[in-house]
Amino acid sequence: MTVAMCDFWAGAERFRQLLSPFVTPDDHLVGAEGVRSADLTVFSVFGERHLLACGTKLSVSAEARVAPAGSAHWYVDGRYRPEDNHLRLPPWYSAATHQPAASVLALLLAPEPEHRRFCNFIYSNPRCVMRNAFFEALNAREHVDALGEAYRNASHPLLSIRGNDKWQTSKRVVLSDYRFTVAFENEEAVGYTTEKMIDAWLADSVPIYWGNPTADTEFPEGSYLSLYEAGTMRRLVDQVLEAHHNPERYAQLRAANPFRTGALAKPVEQFREELRVFGRRVHDDAVAHRGRPRKTVLAQTAAAARFAQYDLRRRIGQKIH
Repeated sequence: MTVAMCDFWAGAERFRQLLSPFVTPDDHLVGAEGVRSADLTVFSVFGERHLLACGTKLSVSAEARVAPAGSAHWYVDGRYRPEDNHLRLPPWYSAATHQPAASVLALLLAPEPEHRRFCNFIYSNPRCVMRNAFFEALNAREHVDALGEAYRNASHPLLSIRGNDKWQTSKRVVLSDYRFTVAFENEEAVGYTTEKMIDAWLADSVPIYWGNPTADTEFPEGSYLSLYEAGTMRRLVDQVLEAHHNPERYAQLRAANPFRTGALAKPVEQFREELRVFGRRVHDDAVAHRGRPRKTVLAQTAAAARFAQYDLRRRIGQKIH
């Protein structure tokens, strides 16, 4: 069986590990140019090349934006859906499955270093109104290091350029210099929790969160500060400053880090097993339809609409003549 990947963003390499449940050693991986003939096309939301695919289609998204209903035969994303052809895999799963290096584990087990900085804000996207408002509110009361392009007011010698191979690793190293990390998502969506809190926890930094209203169903209470729990932005700022100046309160938050307590081990293993089972179903389905053109519901609907327009023109033509 041939498998093609397309319409992923530049950081798609981290998704390649997710392909393993969907392929076997006998399968052949082809480039994006092979979508026309691929038996299975795995695609995301950053392009339209998947529209050329004629075989089985699997939509994979780690974004709040997902493929339209009916555009694929199978779906993997962060949404809560009861459909049999859908697997909920939260975006944070990929980051959490990378086992922390020995240095990170040592960091989590060690006492808190002295003279750590207060809080970081590392973002290049300036369009999130909620995130911008929180930065301004917190920064007005205690200086926050904005190390990205948005609100940039500081720099860090160890932070690599976003997009290169060392970005993710360097980011976690930088986060370890801070007691708190602003971990707001780019937008708000149910089920949409990305790697932002994971990165903070792995760096022994307390996340300050907004983005997924249901995040508390996946992560342990007391391991992060949340706008949803605080209720208002002013109250959240108060909670951050209270924890910063109260050693006992900060120690409680730090001790609840789910990588320190092992609280994430069980859900990660459960997601891994669900992905394995789902991947086998997708693979078997693609093999069963191998070599045969296969339309999606959306394509069938579009074809039906085109035929209806054609039939209407034909009947109107018959009446005219």
